[in-house]
Amino acid sequence: VRMQNMVTDMQLLMDTLLTIARQGSTTLPVSPVDLTVSMQTICANLQDLFTAQSMTYDIHQAAANISTTNPAVVAMIFGNIIRNAINYSQGKCVSIVIDANRIVIEDDGVGLSAETLKALHRNESEYPSVIPHQGNGIGLKLVKRLCHMIGWEIELINKSNLKSAEMTSKSADG
Repeated sequence: VRMQNMVTDMQLLMDTLLTIARQGSTTLPVSPVDLTVSMQTICANLQDLFTAQSMTYDIHQAAANISTTNPAVVAMIFGNIIRNAINYSQGKCVSIVIDANRIVIEDDGVGLSAETLKALHRNESEYPSVIPHQGNGIGLKLVKRLCHMIGWEIELINKSNLKSAEMTSKSADG
């Protein structure tokens, strides 16, 4: 199973690199893509990896999200993000929320350092190799590039950087 997962990862990497290389010379074909169905398919295809890590996934559709885009690029983007969530999670579940204009993928992983997050937001030519985990360090860079190719935005947030907010309202008296 581990060897098969590695072969699948390498195939995804090769497909991604070829897509990026070809993108300059051709226009990517697009069609309507139901992102909930795509996410369900990707997670089902990764079931062996979820099982090997004693993890599950939860997909919650708050609203339909159908995008006219390239289905193969969508699979590459979400495949990479979900794999990262599985490989680097310290929890038991990857939570996916699909809304009309965004998708949130959340795990209890090790997160990324502030330096890494800054590097990922810079121009691709400026990326140092700062991903400190066992991966090859190019997955998130490729995801960012693929998102840019199809006009999507990606934002990486460490939960440890989020602060809770307390909302209070003033009474009519003061």
